[in-house]
Amino acid sequence: MKKDSRQVSMKMIRGIVMLVIAGMLAACGKNQKMQETKTTKETQEVTEQQKIEEGKETPTGYPEGEVQQPQMMYQDKIYYFTAAYGELSDEYENVGVIEKVDHLSEPDENFEGARLEDGQEVYFSNEKDVIYVREGNRYMVFLPRETASNQDNQETSMIKITHDGKNGKLQLSQEEWNFTVTNLTENEDMSYLHMIYFWKQNENGEWDSMKCTIGVCGMKDPLPAGKSVEILSKREWFPDLVPGAYRVGLLCSIDTLGEEKAGNAMEEVMFFSEVVVEE
Repeated sequence: MKKDSRQVSMKMIRGIVMLVIAGMLAACGKNQKMQETKTTKETQEVTEQQKIEEGKETPTGYPEGEVQQPQMMYQDKIYYFTAAYGELSDEYENVGVIEKVDHLSEPDENFEGARLEDGQEVYFSNEKDVIYVREGNRYMVFLPRETASNQDNQETSMIKITHDGKNGKLQLSQEEWNFTVTNLTENEDMSYLHMIYFWKQNENGEWDSMKCTIGVCGMKDPLPAGKSVEILSKREWFPDLVPGAYRVGLLCSIDTLGEEKAGNAMEEVMFFSEVVVEE
Protein backbone atom coordinates (compact mmCIF):
# COMPACT_ATOMS: atom_id res chain seq x y z
CA MET A 1 0.00 0.00 0.00
CA LYS A 2 2.82 2.36 0.89
CA LYS A 3 4.42 1.76 -2.51
CA ASP A 4 1.15 2.47 -4.27
CA SER A 5 0.70 5.64 -2.20
CA ARG A 6 4.19 6.86 -3.12
CA GLN A 7 3.48 6.17 -6.79
CA VAL A 8 0.22 8.15 -6.60
CA SER A 9 1.96 11.01 -4.81
CA MET A 10 4.73 11.15 -7.42
CA LYS A 11 2.15 11.24 -10.20
CA MET A 12 0.32 14.09 -8.45
CA ILE A 13 3.56 16.01 -8.00
CA ARG A 14 4.49 15.52 -11.64
CA GLY A 15 1.02 16.72 -12.68
CA ILE A 16 1.26 19.81 -10.50
CA VAL A 17 4.73 20.61 -11.85
CA MET A 18 3.50 20.24 -15.43
CA LEU A 19 0.56 22.53 -14.72
CA VAL A 20 2.86 25.13 -13.20
CA ILE A 21 5.24 24.97 -16.18
CA ALA A 22 2.34 25.19 -18.63
CA GLY A 23 0.99 28.22 -16.75
CA MET A 24 4.39 29.91 -16.82
CA LEU A 25 4.73 29.29 -20.55
CA ALA A 26 1.24 30.65 -21.20
CA ALA A 27 1.99 33.73 -19.10
CA CYS A 28 5.23 34.30 -20.99
CA GLY A 29 3.43 33.98 -24.30
CA LYS A 30 0.74 36.40 -23.18
CA ASN A 31 3.29 38.90 -21.91
CA GLN A 32 5.23 38.61 -25.16
CA LYS A 33 2.05 39.18 -27.19
CA MET A 34 1.12 42.17 -25.03
CA GLN A 35 4.63 43.57 -25.46
CA GLU A 36 4.46 43.04 -29.23
CA THR A 37 1.05 44.76 -29.34
CA LYS A 38 2.39 47.64 -27.26
CA THR A 39 5.46 47.93 -29.48
CA THR A 40 3.33 47.87 -32.63
CA LYS A 41 1.04 50.56 -31.24
CA GLU A 42 3.99 52.72 -30.20
CA THR A 43 5.55 52.24 -33.65
CA GLN A 44 2.29 53.27 -35.32
CA GLU A 45 2.06 56.34 -33.08
CA VAL A 46 5.65 57.29 -33.89
CA THR A 47 5.00 56.78 -37.61
CA GLU A 48 1.88 58.97 -37.50
CA GLN A 49 3.78 61.62 -35.55
CA GLN A 50 6.62 61.48 -38.08
CA LYS A 51 4.12 61.97 -40.90
CA ILE A 52 2.72 65.04 -39.19
CA GLU A 53 6.17 66.45 -38.42
CA GLU A 54 7.40 65.79 -41.95
CA GLY A 55 4.30 67.38 -43.44
CA LYS A 56 3.16 64.21 -45.19
CA GLU A 57 -0.36 64.50 -43.80
CA THR A 58 -2.50 67.41 -45.02
CA PRO A 59 -5.76 68.86 -43.62
CA THR A 60 -7.71 67.37 -46.53
CA GLY A 61 -6.28 63.87 -46.03
CA TYR A 62 -4.66 63.77 -49.49
CA PRO A 63 -0.88 63.27 -49.94
CA GLU A 64 1.31 66.36 -49.83
CA GLY A 65 2.30 67.66 -53.25
CA GLU A 66 -0.91 66.49 -54.90
CA VAL A 67 -4.08 68.40 -55.72
CA GLN A 68 -6.03 68.89 -52.49
CA GLN A 69 -9.33 70.26 -53.78
CA PRO A 70 -11.65 68.19 -56.03
CA GLN A 71 -11.92 70.18 -59.27
CA MET A 72 -12.55 69.93 -63.00
CA MET A 73 -12.31 72.00 -66.18
CA TYR A 74 -15.29 72.79 -68.39
CA GLN A 75 -15.47 75.36 -71.19
CA ASP A 76 -11.84 76.28 -70.43
CA LYS A 77 -12.71 77.25 -66.85
CA ILE A 78 -11.84 75.47 -63.61
CA TYR A 79 -14.62 74.62 -61.16
CA TYR A 80 -14.05 73.74 -57.49
CA PHE A 81 -16.06 71.31 -55.38
CA THR A 82 -17.90 73.29 -52.68
CA ALA A 83 -18.05 70.35 -50.24
CA ALA A 84 -21.83 70.37 -50.66
CA TYR A 85 -24.29 68.12 -52.47
CA GLY A 86 -27.42 69.13 -54.36
CA GLU A 87 -30.48 67.71 -56.06
CA LEU A 88 -30.46 67.60 -59.83
CA SER A 89 -33.18 69.75 -61.45
CA ASP A 90 -34.40 70.15 -65.04
CA GLU A 91 -32.19 73.18 -65.69
CA TYR A 92 -29.06 71.00 -65.47
CA GLU A 93 -28.05 69.41 -68.77
CA ASN A 94 -25.84 66.34 -69.09
CA VAL A 95 -22.83 67.72 -70.98
CA GLY A 96 -20.51 64.73 -70.76
CA VAL A 97 -18.40 62.70 -68.36
CA ILE A 98 -15.03 62.99 -66.67
CA GLU A 99 -12.62 61.84 -69.38
CA LYS A 100 -9.27 62.23 -67.67
CA VAL A 101 -8.07 62.27 -64.05
CA ASP A 102 -4.80 63.70 -62.74
CA HIS A 103 -4.23 64.19 -58.99
CA LEU A 104 -0.77 65.73 -59.43
CA SER A 105 -1.70 68.96 -61.21
CA GLU A 106 -4.76 71.11 -61.78
CA PRO A 107 -6.87 70.36 -64.89
CA ASP A 108 -5.80 71.95 -68.18
CA GLU A 109 -8.24 70.18 -70.52
CA ASN A 110 -12.02 70.23 -70.64
CA PHE A 111 -13.60 67.30 -68.76
CA GLU A 112 -10.33 66.64 -66.95
CA GLY A 113 -10.62 66.36 -63.18
CA ALA A 114 -8.63 65.94 -60.00
CA ARG A 115 -9.92 63.94 -57.02
CA LEU A 116 -12.63 62.58 -59.28
CA GLU A 117 -13.06 59.35 -61.24
CA ASP A 118 -13.18 58.52 -64.93
CA GLY A 119 -16.71 58.26 -66.27
CA GLN A 120 -18.49 60.39 -63.66
CA GLU A 121 -21.43 62.20 -65.27
CA VAL A 122 -21.20 65.99 -65.56
CA TYR A 123 -24.26 68.26 -65.52
CA PHE A 124 -24.20 72.00 -66.17
CA SER A 125 -26.58 74.90 -65.61
CA ASN A 126 -25.78 77.73 -67.99
CA GLU A 127 -27.98 80.17 -66.05
CA LYS A 128 -26.31 79.47 -62.71
CA ASP A 129 -22.81 78.67 -64.03
CA VAL A 130 -22.84 75.67 -61.66
CA ILE A 131 -21.68 72.10 -62.31
CA TYR A 132 -23.07 68.94 -60.73
CA VAL A 133 -20.91 65.82 -60.87
CA ARG A 134 -22.66 62.54 -60.15
CA GLU A 135 -21.25 60.49 -57.28
CA GLY A 136 -23.33 57.36 -56.84
CA ASN A 137 -26.88 58.49 -56.11
CA ARG A 138 -25.96 62.08 -55.22
CA TYR A 139 -24.47 65.11 -56.98
CA MET A 140 -21.37 67.09 -56.01
CA VAL A 141 -21.76 70.87 -56.40
CA PHE A 142 -18.95 72.73 -58.23
CA LEU A 143 -18.64 76.52 -58.50
CA PRO A 144 -16.21 78.56 -60.64
CA ARG A 145 -12.79 78.72 -58.97
CA GLU A 146 -12.91 82.50 -58.56
CA THR A 147 -16.17 82.12 -56.64
CA ALA A 148 -15.31 79.05 -54.58
CA SER A 149 -11.75 79.89 -53.55
CA ASN A 150 -11.78 83.69 -53.25
CA GLN A 151 -14.18 84.27 -50.40
CA ASP A 152 -13.24 87.95 -50.12
CA ASN A 153 -15.53 88.58 -53.09
CA GLN A 154 -18.56 87.07 -51.38
CA GLU A 155 -21.38 89.36 -50.28
CA THR A 156 -20.89 88.41 -46.63
CA SER A 157 -23.11 91.34 -45.57
CA MET A 158 -26.06 89.26 -46.76
CA ILE A 159 -25.46 86.31 -44.42
CA LYS A 160 -24.14 86.16 -40.87
CA ILE A 161 -22.81 82.89 -39.44
CA THR A 162 -22.18 82.64 -35.68
CA HIS A 163 -21.55 79.72 -33.32
CA ASP A 164 -21.83 78.74 -29.65
CA GLY A 165 -18.10 78.26 -29.02
CA LYS A 166 -16.47 79.72 -25.91
CA ASN A 167 -14.78 83.13 -26.23
CA GLY A 168 -15.58 83.21 -29.92
CA LYS A 169 -13.70 79.97 -30.64
CA LEU A 170 -14.71 76.37 -31.39
CA GLN A 171 -13.31 73.72 -29.05
CA LEU A 172 -12.19 70.35 -30.43
CA SER A 173 -13.26 68.81 -27.12
CA GLN A 174 -16.91 69.53 -27.97
CA GLU A 175 -18.83 66.73 -29.64
CA GLU A 176 -21.26 69.12 -31.31
CA TRP A 177 -21.28 72.75 -32.43
CA ASN A 178 -24.38 74.85 -32.99
CA PHE A 179 -24.28 77.47 -35.73
CA THR A 180 -26.78 80.28 -36.20
CA VAL A 181 -27.29 81.54 -39.75
CA THR A 182 -29.06 84.88 -40.25
CA ASN A 183 -30.35 86.37 -43.49
CA LEU A 184 -29.39 90.04 -43.04
CA THR A 185 -31.24 91.30 -46.11
CA GLU A 186 -34.60 93.06 -46.07
CA ASN A 187 -36.14 91.49 -49.16
CA GLU A 188 -33.80 88.73 -50.46
CA ASP A 189 -35.46 85.41 -49.69
CA MET A 190 -33.00 82.53 -49.94
CA SER A 191 -32.81 78.80 -49.50
CA TYR A 192 -29.88 76.95 -47.96
CA LEU A 193 -28.33 73.49 -47.80
CA HIS A 194 -28.57 72.32 -44.19
CA MET A 195 -24.84 71.77 -43.62
CA ILE A 196 -21.86 73.82 -42.43
CA TYR A 197 -18.53 72.96 -44.07
CA PHE A 198 -14.97 73.83 -43.03
CA TRP A 199 -12.32 75.31 -45.33
CA LYS A 200 -8.58 75.79 -44.65
CA GLN A 201 -6.11 78.01 -46.51
CA ASN A 202 -3.28 76.27 -48.34
CA GLU A 203 0.25 77.45 -49.16
CA ASN A 204 -0.95 79.14 -52.36
CA GLY A 205 -3.46 81.25 -50.48
CA GLU A 206 -6.44 79.31 -51.83
CA TRP A 207 -9.04 77.70 -49.61
CA ASP A 208 -9.50 73.91 -49.63
CA SER A 209 -12.56 72.18 -48.23
CA MET A 210 -11.82 69.92 -45.27
CA LYS A 211 -12.53 66.21 -45.49
CA CYS A 212 -16.11 65.48 -44.37
CA THR A 213 -17.38 61.98 -43.58
CA ILE A 214 -20.98 62.72 -44.54
CA GLY A 215 -22.70 64.38 -47.45
CA VAL A 216 -25.97 66.27 -47.46
CA CYS A 217 -28.19 66.20 -50.50
CA GLY A 218 -31.78 67.02 -51.32
CA MET A 219 -33.91 70.16 -51.47
CA LYS A 220 -32.71 73.29 -49.70
CA ASP A 221 -34.65 74.73 -46.76
CA PRO A 222 -36.09 78.27 -46.88
CA LEU A 223 -34.21 81.16 -45.29
CA PRO A 224 -36.51 84.21 -45.54
CA ALA A 225 -35.18 87.76 -45.35
CA GLY A 226 -34.47 88.87 -41.78
CA LYS A 227 -34.85 85.36 -40.33
CA SER A 228 -32.38 83.01 -38.60
CA VAL A 229 -31.96 79.22 -38.57
CA GLU A 230 -29.96 76.81 -36.41
CA ILE A 231 -27.58 74.26 -37.94
CA LEU A 232 -26.00 71.46 -35.91
CA SER A 233 -22.50 70.27 -36.81
CA LYS A 234 -20.70 67.30 -35.24
CA ARG A 235 -16.99 67.09 -34.51
CA GLU A 236 -16.81 63.48 -35.81
CA TRP A 237 -17.86 64.63 -39.29
CA PHE A 238 -14.50 66.43 -39.72
CA PRO A 239 -11.81 63.98 -38.51
CA ASP A 240 -8.87 66.04 -39.80
CA LEU A 241 -9.65 69.26 -37.93
CA VAL A 242 -6.74 70.51 -35.85
CA PRO A 243 -6.30 73.79 -33.93
CA GLY A 244 -6.02 76.73 -36.32
CA ALA A 245 -7.87 79.32 -38.39
CA TYR A 246 -10.66 78.21 -40.74
CA ARG A 247 -13.60 79.47 -42.71
CA VAL A 248 -17.00 77.85 -42.41
CA GLY A 249 -19.18 77.84 -45.49
CA LEU A 250 -22.90 77.66 -46.21
CA LEU A 251 -24.28 77.02 -49.70
CA CYS A 252 -27.33 79.17 -50.50
CA SER A 253 -29.58 79.85 -53.47
CA ILE A 254 -30.75 83.41 -54.14
CA ASP A 255 -33.73 84.31 -56.35
CA THR A 256 -32.20 86.81 -58.76
CA LEU A 257 -35.38 87.56 -60.78
CA GLY A 258 -37.98 88.09 -58.09
CA GLU A 259 -40.94 86.06 -56.88
CA GLU A 260 -42.69 85.93 -60.27
CA LYS A 261 -39.87 83.82 -61.72
CA ALA A 262 -38.72 82.08 -58.58
CA GLY A 263 -36.80 78.93 -59.35
CA ASN A 264 -35.94 79.95 -62.91
CA ALA A 265 -32.78 81.84 -62.01
CA MET A 266 -31.62 80.84 -58.55
CA GLU A 267 -28.01 81.92 -58.11
CA GLU A 268 -25.83 79.47 -56.14
CA VAL A 269 -23.63 81.32 -53.64
CA MET A 270 -21.27 80.04 -50.94
CA PHE A 271 -21.20 82.33 -47.90
CA PHE A 272 -18.31 82.20 -45.43
CA SER A 273 -17.33 83.27 -41.96
CA GLU A 274 -13.95 83.03 -40.26
CA VAL A 275 -13.56 80.84 -37.14
CA VAL A 276 -10.75 79.72 -34.88
CA VAL A 277 -10.55 76.12 -33.62
CA GLU A 278 -8.68 75.32 -30.40
CA GLU A 279 -8.17 72.29 -28.17
